[in-house]
Amino acid sequence: MIGERNLKARTRIGYEASLANYIEPKLGKYAVRDLSPALVRSWFSGLGSAHPVRNAHAYGLLNMICNTAVRDGLVERNPCMIERASNPKTKRQAVVPTIPELEAIADALGSETKNARFRALVLISAWCGLRYGEVSELRRKDLDVECTVVTVARGVTHRSGKCMIDMPKDGKPAKVVIPPHIREDIKAHLAEHVAKPADSMLFTPARGGCHVNDRVFAKDVFKPALASIGREDMRVHDLRHFAGTMTARVGNLPETMARLRHSTMKASVIYQSQVSGRDIAVADALSVLRAETIAAQRDSSDLVLTNS
Repeated sequence: MIGERNLKARTRIGYEASLANYIEPKLGKYAVRDLSPALVRSWFSGLGSAHPVRNAHAYGLLNMICNTAVRDGLVERNPCMIERASNPKTKRQAVVPTIPELEAIADALGSETKNARFRALVLISAWCGLRYGEVSELRRKDLDVECTVVTVARGVTHRSGKCMIDMPKDGKPAKVVIPPHIREDIKAHLAEHVAKPADSMLFTPARGGCHVNDRVFAKDVFKPALASIGREDMRVHDLRHFAGTMTARVGNLPETMARLRHSTMKASVIYQSQVSGRDIAVADALSVLRAETIAAQRDSSDLVLTNS
Protein backbone atom coordinates (compact mmCIF):
# COMPACT_ATOMS: atom_id res chain seq x y z
CA MET A 1 0.00 0.00 0.00
CA ILE A 2 2.84 2.41 0.86
CA GLY A 3 4.63 1.49 -2.35
CA GLU A 4 1.56 2.43 -4.41
CA ARG A 5 1.42 5.99 -3.08
CA ASN A 6 3.19 9.02 -4.48
CA LEU A 7 5.08 10.06 -1.34
CA LYS A 8 8.05 12.23 -0.56
CA ALA A 9 11.13 10.22 0.38
CA ARG A 10 11.08 11.40 4.00
CA THR A 11 7.37 10.59 4.33
CA ARG A 12 7.88 7.13 2.86
CA ILE A 13 10.70 6.40 5.30
CA GLY A 14 8.51 7.52 8.20
CA TYR A 15 5.62 5.32 7.08
CA GLU A 16 7.86 2.31 6.60
CA ALA A 17 9.38 2.79 10.07
CA SER A 18 5.94 3.05 11.71
CA LEU A 19 4.72 -0.02 9.87
CA ALA A 20 7.77 -2.14 10.70
CA ASN A 21 8.26 -1.03 14.31
CA TYR A 22 4.78 -0.39 15.68
CA ILE A 23 2.09 -1.96 13.49
CA GLU A 24 3.41 -5.25 12.13
CA PRO A 25 4.79 -6.66 15.43
CA LYS A 26 1.28 -6.81 16.94
CA LEU A 27 -1.11 -6.63 14.00
CA GLY A 28 0.93 -8.12 11.17
CA LYS A 29 -0.55 -11.59 11.66
CA TYR A 30 -4.08 -10.31 11.07
CA ALA A 31 -5.73 -9.68 7.71
CA VAL A 32 -7.31 -6.21 7.48
CA ARG A 33 -10.77 -7.81 7.39
CA ASP A 34 -10.06 -9.40 10.79
CA LEU A 35 -9.26 -6.12 12.53
CA SER A 36 -11.94 -4.98 14.95
CA PRO A 37 -12.34 -1.72 16.92
CA ALA A 38 -11.55 -3.65 20.13
CA LEU A 39 -8.36 -5.10 18.63
CA VAL A 40 -7.25 -1.69 17.39
CA ARG A 41 -7.92 -0.15 20.82
CA SER A 42 -5.91 -2.91 22.49
CA TRP A 43 -3.02 -2.42 20.07
CA PHE A 44 -3.03 1.36 20.51
CA SER A 45 -3.15 1.06 24.30
CA GLY A 46 -0.16 -1.27 24.14
CA LEU A 47 1.93 1.47 22.56
CA GLY A 48 1.99 3.23 25.93
CA SER A 49 1.77 6.95 26.65
CA ALA A 50 5.42 7.99 26.68
CA HIS A 51 5.55 8.86 22.96
CA PRO A 52 2.20 10.39 21.92
CA VAL A 53 3.42 11.84 18.61
CA ARG A 54 5.03 8.55 17.56
CA ASN A 55 1.82 6.71 18.49
CA ALA A 56 -0.29 9.22 16.57
CA HIS A 57 1.79 8.66 13.43
CA ALA A 58 1.42 4.88 13.73
CA TYR A 59 -2.33 5.17 14.30
CA GLY A 60 -2.68 7.57 11.37
CA LEU A 61 -0.93 5.11 9.07
CA LEU A 62 -3.15 2.23 10.22
CA ASN A 63 -6.20 4.42 9.72
CA MET A 64 -5.04 5.26 6.19
CA ILE A 65 -4.52 1.55 5.41
CA CYS A 66 -8.00 0.71 6.67
CA ASN A 67 -9.58 3.58 4.74
CA THR A 68 -7.98 2.22 1.57
CA ALA A 69 -9.38 -1.22 2.38
CA VAL A 70 -12.87 0.30 2.73
CA ARG A 71 -12.58 2.06 -0.62
CA ASP A 72 -11.36 -1.16 -2.24
CA GLY A 73 -14.35 -3.07 -0.85
CA LEU A 74 -12.23 -5.36 1.33
CA VAL A 75 -14.01 -4.32 4.55
CA GLU A 76 -17.32 -2.59 5.24
CA ARG A 77 -16.08 -0.11 7.82
CA ASN A 78 -12.87 1.25 9.24
CA PRO A 79 -12.07 -0.31 12.66
CA CYS A 80 -9.98 2.73 13.67
CA MET A 81 -12.49 4.59 15.84
CA ILE A 82 -10.41 6.09 18.65
CA GLU A 83 -11.22 9.78 19.05
CA ARG A 84 -8.29 12.19 18.72
CA ALA A 85 -5.78 9.34 18.40
CA SER A 86 -4.19 11.11 15.43
CA ASN A 87 -4.15 14.48 17.22
CA PRO A 88 -2.54 14.06 20.63
CA LYS A 89 -2.25 16.94 23.05
CA THR A 90 1.14 18.57 23.03
CA LYS A 91 2.94 18.02 26.31
CA ARG A 92 5.47 20.78 25.86
CA GLN A 93 4.39 24.36 25.42
CA ALA A 94 6.42 26.55 23.12
CA VAL A 95 8.76 28.99 24.84
CA VAL A 96 8.56 32.25 22.92
CA PRO A 97 11.32 34.76 23.65
CA THR A 98 10.63 38.46 23.93
CA ILE A 99 12.05 40.72 21.25
CA PRO A 100 14.91 41.89 23.53
CA GLU A 101 15.69 38.26 24.38
CA LEU A 102 15.83 37.35 20.71
CA GLU A 103 18.15 40.30 20.08
CA ALA A 104 20.35 39.09 22.95
CA ILE A 105 20.52 35.56 21.51
CA ALA A 106 21.53 36.91 18.10
CA ASP A 107 24.09 39.25 19.67
CA ALA A 108 25.55 36.39 21.71
CA LEU A 109 26.15 34.45 18.52
CA GLY A 110 27.50 37.48 16.68
CA SER A 111 30.05 38.15 19.41
CA GLU A 112 31.77 34.78 18.91
CA THR A 113 33.97 34.36 15.86
CA LYS A 114 33.21 30.67 15.40
CA ASN A 115 29.43 31.18 15.64
CA ALA A 116 29.02 34.64 14.10
CA ARG A 117 27.64 33.19 10.87
CA PHE A 118 24.68 31.73 12.76
CA ARG A 119 23.41 35.14 13.82
CA ALA A 120 21.68 35.42 10.44
CA LEU A 121 20.23 31.91 10.79
CA VAL A 122 18.50 32.91 14.03
CA LEU A 123 17.25 36.20 12.59
CA ILE A 124 15.83 34.62 9.43
CA SER A 125 14.21 31.78 11.38
CA ALA A 126 12.65 34.12 13.91
CA TRP A 127 11.53 37.02 11.74
CA CYS A 128 10.65 35.11 8.55
CA GLY A 129 9.28 31.93 10.14
CA LEU A 130 11.42 29.42 8.24
CA ARG A 131 11.67 25.87 9.55
CA TYR A 132 15.15 24.61 10.39
CA GLY A 133 15.20 22.27 7.39
CA GLU A 134 14.36 25.24 5.15
CA VAL A 135 16.78 27.80 6.57
CA SER A 136 19.67 25.32 6.63
CA GLU A 137 19.15 24.62 2.91
CA LEU A 138 19.08 28.28 1.83
CA ARG A 139 21.41 29.31 -1.00
CA ARG A 140 22.60 32.72 -2.18
CA LYS A 141 20.23 32.45 -5.14
CA ASP A 142 17.26 32.32 -2.76
CA LEU A 143 17.73 35.98 -1.80
CA ASP A 144 17.15 38.92 -4.08
CA VAL A 145 19.86 41.57 -4.52
CA GLU A 146 18.52 43.89 -1.83
CA CYS A 147 17.62 41.06 0.58
CA THR A 148 13.98 42.11 0.61
CA VAL A 149 12.56 38.67 -0.23
CA VAL A 150 13.66 35.14 0.59
CA THR A 151 12.44 32.31 -1.64
CA VAL A 152 11.66 29.14 0.29
CA ALA A 153 11.95 26.53 -2.44
CA ARG A 154 13.46 23.54 -0.64
CA GLY A 155 13.77 21.80 2.68
CA VAL A 156 16.29 19.22 3.83
CA THR A 157 15.91 16.25 6.16
CA HIS A 158 18.31 13.50 7.13
CA ARG A 159 17.01 9.97 7.68
CA SER A 160 18.95 6.72 7.93
CA GLY A 161 22.17 8.48 7.01
CA LYS A 162 20.69 9.92 3.82
CA CYS A 163 20.39 13.61 2.91
CA MET A 164 17.03 14.33 1.27
CA ILE A 165 16.31 17.69 -0.33
CA ASP A 166 12.72 18.17 -1.38
CA MET A 167 9.96 20.75 -1.59
CA PRO A 168 9.13 22.60 1.66
CA LYS A 169 6.91 20.77 4.13
CA ASP A 170 3.78 22.53 2.84
CA GLY A 171 4.49 21.25 -0.69
CA LYS A 172 4.95 24.57 -2.50
CA PRO A 173 7.73 27.10 -2.95
CA ALA A 174 7.02 30.45 -1.33
CA LYS A 175 8.33 33.99 -1.22
CA VAL A 176 8.56 35.64 2.19
CA VAL A 177 9.19 39.36 2.61
CA ILE A 178 12.13 40.01 4.93
CA PRO A 179 11.44 42.66 7.61
CA PRO A 180 13.51 45.78 6.87
CA HIS A 181 15.36 45.78 10.20
CA ILE A 182 17.29 42.54 9.45
CA ARG A 183 18.10 43.17 5.78
CA GLU A 184 21.46 44.78 6.53
CA ASP A 185 22.35 41.84 8.79
CA ILE A 186 21.65 39.43 5.94
CA LYS A 187 23.63 41.54 3.45
CA ALA A 188 26.57 41.53 5.87
CA HIS A 189 26.25 37.78 6.26
CA LEU A 190 26.33 37.28 2.49
CA ALA A 191 29.42 39.46 2.20
CA GLU A 192 31.34 37.85 5.06
CA HIS A 193 30.26 34.21 5.17
CA VAL A 194 28.83 33.13 1.79
CA ALA A 195 30.76 32.29 -1.38
CA LYS A 196 29.92 34.19 -4.58
CA PRO A 197 28.40 31.38 -6.71
CA ALA A 198 24.59 31.51 -6.76
CA ASP A 199 24.28 27.97 -5.44
CA SER A 200 26.49 28.63 -2.39
CA MET A 201 24.91 27.69 0.91
CA LEU A 202 24.14 30.45 3.40
CA PHE A 203 25.20 28.28 6.34
CA THR A 204 28.00 25.76 5.94
CA PRO A 205 29.01 23.15 8.54
CA ALA A 206 32.39 23.81 10.16
CA ARG A 207 33.38 20.14 10.18
CA GLY A 208 32.29 19.22 6.69
CA GLY A 209 29.14 17.43 5.61
CA CYS A 210 26.23 18.49 3.47
CA HIS A 211 24.36 20.74 5.96
CA VAL A 212 24.59 22.13 9.46
CA ASN A 213 23.23 19.25 11.53
CA ASP A 214 20.21 20.29 13.56
CA ARG A 215 21.30 18.44 16.68
CA VAL A 216 24.82 19.81 16.50
CA PHE A 217 23.47 23.34 16.01
CA ALA A 218 21.06 22.97 18.94
CA LYS A 219 23.71 21.58 21.31
CA ASP A 220 26.91 23.38 20.32
CA VAL A 221 25.60 26.72 19.04
CA PHE A 222 22.08 27.53 20.17
CA LYS A 223 22.21 26.15 23.72
CA PRO A 224 25.30 28.15 24.78
CA ALA A 225 23.72 31.33 23.39
CA LEU A 226 20.56 30.62 25.40
CA ALA A 227 22.61 29.97 28.53
CA SER A 228 24.26 33.36 28.16
CA ILE A 229 20.88 35.07 28.63
CA GLY A 230 19.38 32.56 31.06
CA ARG A 231 16.82 31.05 28.68
CA GLU A 232 17.89 27.42 28.44
CA ASP A 233 14.25 26.32 28.27
CA MET A 234 13.98 27.26 24.59
CA ARG A 235 14.38 25.02 21.55
CA VAL A 236 15.35 25.88 17.99
CA HIS A 237 11.77 25.33 16.77
CA ASP A 238 10.60 28.01 19.21
CA LEU A 239 12.06 30.56 16.80
CA ARG A 240 9.23 29.69 14.43
CA HIS A 241 6.74 30.12 17.26
CA PHE A 242 8.27 33.56 17.82
CA ALA A 243 7.59 34.35 14.15
CA GLY A 244 3.97 33.29 14.47
CA THR A 245 3.43 35.20 17.70
CA MET A 246 4.96 38.44 16.43
CA THR A 247 3.17 38.23 13.08
CA ALA A 248 -0.15 37.69 14.86
CA ARG A 249 0.41 41.00 16.67
CA VAL A 250 0.64 42.98 13.44
CA GLY A 251 -1.43 40.94 10.94
CA ASN A 252 -4.82 39.25 10.85
CA LEU A 253 -5.30 35.47 11.00
CA PRO A 254 -5.19 34.80 7.22
CA GLU A 255 -2.05 36.96 6.93
CA THR A 256 -0.39 35.15 9.81
CA MET A 257 -1.22 31.74 8.38
CA ALA A 258 -0.04 32.81 4.92
CA ARG A 259 3.27 34.16 6.18
CA LEU A 260 3.93 31.03 8.25
CA ARG A 261 2.77 28.95 5.26
CA HIS A 262 0.28 26.90 7.22
CA SER A 263 -2.47 25.07 5.36
CA THR A 264 -4.50 23.50 8.14
CA MET A 265 -8.24 22.85 8.12
CA LYS A 266 -8.46 24.22 11.64
CA ALA A 267 -7.46 27.68 10.51
CA SER A 268 -9.37 27.40 7.22
CA VAL A 269 -6.72 29.35 5.40
CA ILE A 270 -5.72 28.68 1.80
CA TYR A 271 -1.99 28.54 1.25
CA GLN A 272 -0.62 31.62 -0.50
CA SER A 273 2.64 31.19 -2.38
CA GLN A 274 3.06 34.68 -3.84
CA VAL A 275 4.14 37.86 -2.11
CA SER A 276 1.20 40.22 -1.68
CA GLY A 277 1.02 43.87 -0.80
CA ARG A 278 -0.19 42.94 2.66
CA ASP A 279 2.80 40.66 3.20
CA ILE A 280 5.04 43.65 2.54
CA ALA A 281 3.00 45.65 5.04
CA VAL A 282 3.21 42.85 7.59
CA ALA A 283 7.00 42.64 7.18
CA ASP A 284 7.29 46.42 7.61
CA ALA A 285 5.05 46.26 10.67
CA LEU A 286 7.29 43.60 12.21
CA SER A 287 10.21 46.01 12.03
CA VAL A 288 8.09 48.78 13.57
CA LEU A 289 7.05 46.41 16.37
CA ARG A 290 10.66 45.55 17.06
CA ALA A 291 11.72 49.22 17.11
CA GLU A 292 8.87 50.21 19.44
CA THR A 293 9.64 47.35 21.83
CA ILE A 294 13.34 48.19 22.00
CA ALA A 295 12.55 51.90 22.48
CA ALA A 296 10.07 51.14 25.28
CA GLN A 297 12.64 48.97 27.03
CA ARG A 298 15.26 51.69 26.72
CA ASP A 299 12.87 54.34 28.08
CA SER A 300 12.01 52.08 31.01
CA SER A 301 15.68 51.58 31.86
CA ASP A 302 16.36 55.34 31.63
CA LEU A 303 13.44 56.03 33.98
CA VAL A 304 14.80 53.58 36.55
CA LEU A 305 18.24 55.20 36.42
CA THR A 306 16.74 58.70 36.76
CA ASN A 307 14.64 57.76 39.80
CA SER A 308 17.58 56.11 41.47
